[in-house]
Amino acid sequence: MMVRPTRLTAGPSHSYGFTLVELLVVVFIVLLVSAATLPTVIPALAHRQLGEAARLIQASLAGARDAAIHDNAPRGLRLLPDPGFSTAIGPNGQPTLARLADGSLDPLQILAANRFVPIETAPEYSEGKISITASGPLQAGFTTLPRYPGPSYPVLPGPAPYPVNQVLMVNAEPVDNTTGLPNVPTAWFWNIRVGDKIRINNAGHEYTVVGPMTIGPAEGNVEQFVNDGPAGQTPRWRKRYNIPGNPVVIPAEYLLLVNGVDDDGDGFVDEGWDGINNDPADNAFTDELGEWETEQWLGSKANEGGGVESQNLPYTIRRRPVPASNTREVALPANVVVDLTTWGTTLERSRLPVNRYTGAVDILLNADGSVVPTTLYSSPSSFGLASSFYHIWLAERTDVFPPLDWATHPSLNGLFQLPMLADTPNRTVPAGPTYNALRATNPDLGELKGERRLVTINTRTGQVLVNAIEAFDTGNVNYPFLAPQQGVRGEF
Repeated sequence: MMVRPTRLTAGPSHSYGFTLVELLVVVFIVLLVSAATLPTVIPALAHRQLGEAARLIQASLAGARDAAIHDNAPRGLRLLPDPGFSTAIGPNGQPTLARLADGSLDPLQILAANRFVPIETAPEYSEGKISITASGPLQAGFTTLPRYPGPSYPVLPGPAPYPVNQVLMVNAEPVDNTTGLPNVPTAWFWNIRVGDKIRINNAGHEYTVVGPMTIGPAEGNVEQFVNDGPAGQTPRWRKRYNIPGNPVVIPAEYLLLVNGVDDDGDGFVDEGWDGINNDPADNAFTDELGEWETEQWLGSKANEGGGVESQNLPYTIRRRPVPASNTREVALPANVVVDLTTWGTTLERSRLPVNRYTGAVDILLNADGSVVPTTLYSSPSSFGLASSFYHIWLAERTDVFPPLDWATHPSLNGLFQLPMLADTPNRTVPAGPTYNALRATNPDLGELKGERRLVTINTRTGQVLVNAIEAFDTGNVNYPFLAPQQGVRGEF
């Protein structure tokens, strides 16, 4: 019997995808939820980034202190400018920070840091021998000594007996004048920097190097290396050696110094080199020639300059900090910067020793946590009581503003240059205007909208505090800094 094959019939077809309508409904729900949650999520992310930045800096300062204990030498951090806020074009056509004619940074532009590098004290320098120049650094044919900035250093030339100079001088001793044998050569020019300290004969008082520097920051020497011309140029100072049977004149490097002492008893220490305009009634210039006092050698060298020249002396130069070896830069979270704006005016953001030429900030710590003054000037008194605390203002990039020029905002003259929170009251003058009232007449003023943190370092004790910044005062730019200076520790 034949069996007829059965026909297989296909069942009903089924689709396992999503329809366009279903996809649109899901996308709409996602957008709706995102719109409802973003106002909460974004501030939370910013809060987290600011907290991470504060903890990073706090931990790095603790690490620097540990390194100082381990190495028995100061260690610290150098905050580096954020190139993203460049406001000018440099000679190479690349964006750079805006500068004034003397090469210093323009204090009416944004300045912020977004990274840092560990620093340490540079190795001491002691190659060769030196002489204390008693007969004045100028000789026939060399009657002026160009200085940066300004026409010349306050050095008085003339025939013997030479007048007392307003700046001290030592020169490298190329040849031992008693034996005629050459000494180890020095390498000061384009190596030693203004602000380094020198101790002569490896004992006694330290003097501060103030020059020479004929090529300065305006020509690219923002690190302020001493020089009296381009690298490789023969020094213009000449040293005469009356060696029997072979008198010679040899070029020699030289350094100009101040002593860190109030020589004229007027209450100012080295007023020609203190970073302060000591004669404001005269003009607005700082450290001009007319301000310099007559400098004197101290201790056993007190009679130098009176006709006796000390020769073939050892010395040691203690140099300013440099980036630590075998380290690299550490970046802050992407949206966070250290706001340094108004560093040269009202100090409304960070309060730190900003290098006016490089924009960098050196924070150098001793083993006990106290801060080592890194001033270029001749005495720690220039560190000042105002530097009892360092304040590091952490902010979102969108909350960094260029300062207002008081010339175009006369109603704010002397008050502040940067935005505050909206509805900030005047806490010192009850009848004063609110911040919003000032904004009504100064629409460029703006307001802070992002997150902020303040890392405060007690420079005497090394204590580090972190606080949120929520209170402002339109009549007192110091108000945000008062709580941490009183030891208040906030939550972050």
